Amino acid sequence: PDILVLDMRLPMIDGYTVMNTIRESGNKLPILMVTGLSEDEISALGGIPENVFYVPKPVDLRRLEKIFIELIGHKIMEEKQ
Repeated sequence: PDILVLDMRLPMIDGYTVMNTIRESGNKLPILMVTGLSEDEISALGGIPENVFYVPKPVDLRRLEKIFIELIGHKIMEEKQ
């Protein structure tokens, strides 16, 4: 996949654990984290790493589109190097 979109609250395992597992494996896949959690709740979990995009719910579709374009553009630039 080019981008992984995760929700912080998933049925079987939370998105934060999935994100950490992916990063610990060395995978640099761009991650977009969507959540209804407040910034304080996210901080209590350890925060969002700087290489992960965070989008609060309700999701603003224009903002989401801009993030996808930025992530895809960044991935293309990395592949060219």
